[in-house]
Amino acid sequence: GPVRSGAAIGFQQTVLAGIGVGAPVLFAATVSRGSWTVAFALSALFPLVGWWVLGPLAERR
Repeated sequence: GPVRSGAAIGFQQTVLAGIGVGAPVLFAATVSRGSWTVAFALSALFPLVGWWVLGPLAERR
């Protein structure tokens, strides 16, 4: 509700900032240990996992 919306947005932005710092480092490590193809293939999996995890929520509407 409106009372906790500020805390929820703050938490969301904190998580996004952490991902924004960590993702490029992990991507670079993947390129270094593997290849650009592997790094981009792994990156392409994240939206698919998100679709799979969040898909059931769309059906509840």
